[in-house]
Amino acid sequence: MVYSIDASNMPSWTYRDSGQFQAGSMCDPDKADRLTEEIHKTFKEFADSGPTAEELESAKLQVAENLDTRMREPKFWLGVLQWHDLHGRDLKEIKREQEAYKGMTAEQVQKAFQKYYKPERCFTITAIPTKAPSSEPAASEKKEPGDAKAGDKKPEAPKPAAPEAKPAPEPKKSEKKPEPAGGPKK
Repeated sequence: MVYSIDASNMPSWTYRDSGQFQAGSMCDPDKADRLTEEIHKTFKEFADSGPTAEELESAKLQVAENLDTRMREPKFWLGVLQWHDLHGRDLKEIKREQEAYKGMTAEQVQKAFQKYYKPERCFTITAIPTKAPSSEPAASEKKEPGDAKAGDKKPEAPKPAAPEAKPAPEPKKSEKKPEPAGGPKK
């Protein structure tokens, strides 16, 4: 159905106990409804059963690598520090994140997912492209060279591109020097 799917959790620092969990992928538009059903089915199964030991270990490795990489970047620390004082966060929390993720159990992950996964609060956004108009005429409209009839319109010549907008010219500076305050000196 799809080659890959992205699932992510985005906790909020602004409001404790809030955030979002999302999943998405690109697929054939004809399979969008089926993909949506499978995602919701997978969420329910995860809430009911939690992760397998293999899934948990794989997730821990991915999180550890991603967190290690992000924590080396100034952008990560800018994001942390911009909310640090505002929300009374302790930088020690950030330093403990890697150890906290390493110590998580399947049961903890399942309970957290059950706490926040509420089917009645889920929503789906599906973006399906519209069919692009074809530049090819239909088979019944195709003409052979020399098939022009009286009344057929000549193809219009391409319209010239609009001129580029240019900034307004700078006003010319006056050659005359301004007089000092109080009039000219005598």
